[in-house]
Amino acid sequence: MNFLRGEDAATTAKRELLEETGYIANKIDYVYTYHPSVSKSRQLVYIFRATDLIEEKANHNGAEDIIRTEIASVEELKQMIKQRRIESAGTLLAYLICCSGVLS
Repeated sequence: MNFLRGEDAATTAKRELLEETGYIANKIDYVYTYHPSVSKSRQLVYIFRATDLIEEKANHNGAEDIIRTEIASVEELKQMIKQRRIESAGTLLAYLICCSGVLS
């Protein structure tokens, strides 16, 4: 996430969601924070669950190379993982944490 001065993680997540997908989250819940490369960087990645979404227009800032946004249900995502179609470690980790019930 790219924090703006004075922004907290939840505000940044809502802004990034709109910029990258075109959706506004009426509800956003913090789920988890992790270090993607503990020994190489102090970078943190935050996982949020966004619900009660409203479709708006994506506002790509030009700094990221976003080709398209694909909306998938949890079950569809599970099938894509089974088919080895998901290569993003962050997506896999978020699915595992959010959908496995480990934090319930």
